[in-house]
Amino acid sequence: MSISGFMQADATLATVPHQDGLSGGTALRKFLFSLGGTIDHHYVYHFVYNFASTASSGIRAGLLDAYLGYQGKIEDVNSVFLVGEQFPAFGVVQIQPGTDIQFMEDTVAGNIWSASNRQLGISGRQWSKYYNIWYGVFGSNSATNNTPVTGTPQVTYSAELVGNIINTPHMLLSVRDSMLFNRFNNNPQTFANFPDIQNYGANLIATQSLPIVSDYVNSPRIDFVDGRLNMVGEYYYVKTHETGNRNPTFSGWNAIIGCFLSDDGYTYSAPDGYAAPLDVSHPVTEGGYGAFQLSGRIDETNLNYAADNVHGGNETNLTVGLSWWPVSPVRVEVNYVKVLPIGGAAATSQYKRAAPSILGMRFQLRF
Repeated sequence: MSISGFMQADATLATVPHQDGLSGGTALRKFLFSLGGTIDHHYVYHFVYNFASTASSGIRAGLLDAYLGYQGKIEDVNSVFLVGEQFPAFGVVQIQPGTDIQFMEDTVAGNIWSASNRQLGISGRQWSKYYNIWYGVFGSNSATNNTPVTGTPQVTYSAELVGNIINTPHMLLSVRDSMLFNRFNNNPQTFANFPDIQNYGANLIATQSLPIVSDYVNSPRIDFVDGRLNMVGEYYYVKTHETGNRNPTFSGWNAIIGCFLSDDGYTYSAPDGYAAPLDVSHPVTEGGYGAFQLSGRIDETNLNYAADNVHGGNETNLTVGLSWWPVSPVRVEVNYVKVLPIGGAAATSQYKRAAPSILGMRFQLRF
């Protein structure tokens, strides 16, 4: 049995769209305690409780993860099967340590369409050095939704396929495809997004209410890691079907490049099937300077579909981030986000051509 914890505190300062002055605030977004382990090497249990929650944090308080499962090898293939409250099978970011995710917030498209909140369900995963297959069936609990999407998702089917074309201790070329079926099929449904770093209480882009009866989300992604350097390319394609034979389609994409300025880098973890937690080469506790990483990202999301008279707007963000790990369990991060002028936003005309600038800081601790 192991007991661990995670704390995350944020601060933001930003310009206000079409107004003078600045807006900002602080939030203790996560204060997690985890209890987990295995019985007889095969039977898994895991519970996570969050003691922190604020109106602007986007993360609810209470029990987050609560699942039981079985792990072992099937024909020499690493396998695990879980049942309970857990992350749906969508996005390898869900199995990366929180202190290793490069930016303070996901992309706009990721915030809207990825399965970033826990759901009650059943999942399975098989992986080796060269592939990772993750799948599941998940229900819905509106109280557990921490995404800006309104409405209550129904039973969701999801899967992720990952192929590691190159996988050496310091180089990884990985291609993935994530899929979600039937996530947003509850009338009415509104796709909307809080700006990066949860700075405003309103959405810069948002669709009108959409009577969705079925949907499909597909997100291909490629990751490349070579020592200190890492690059990511990702795309979101969202196909919906509404009552009245309408089929609004949306999209989003992002590109990331990051480089460690210190003698550090990400490595592969066989037990997890993806990236291992960062191990700082020169921690300050040993007279070093810690690890530094400089990252840049561009992301765009389009909520317009003129054929069906949907004009939710499109948003493009430029983000620069600098992270410092004095020791492996601690990270201090600074992000600067420049929102390019919002376009096509008939549904949220008050933010059309708005171009706020956002500065965010984050402190994280694993214990």
